[in-house]
Amino acid sequence: MMKGDWNPHEHPFGDYMRALTCGLLNAIRSPSTQVAGFKVIVDFSGFSFRQLPHVSPTYLWLFAEALQ
Repeated sequence: MMKGDWNPHEHPFGDYMRALTCGLLNAIRSPSTQVAGFKVIVDFSGFSFRQLPHVSPTYLWLFAEALQ
């Protein structure tokens, strides 16, 4: 799904945070990832003000903490 197509009423932002967390947890379990690491590229093009009210500062803080 593209960010610009995201409908917050159909799929709450918390669902995406849970999916991201599961993906990151699976990635760090891999021995090769533990040795070599990985990079995450986040592209917010297409993200609009219509979607912004559904993303709380808490979610943004958790997202930043998870990526560090």
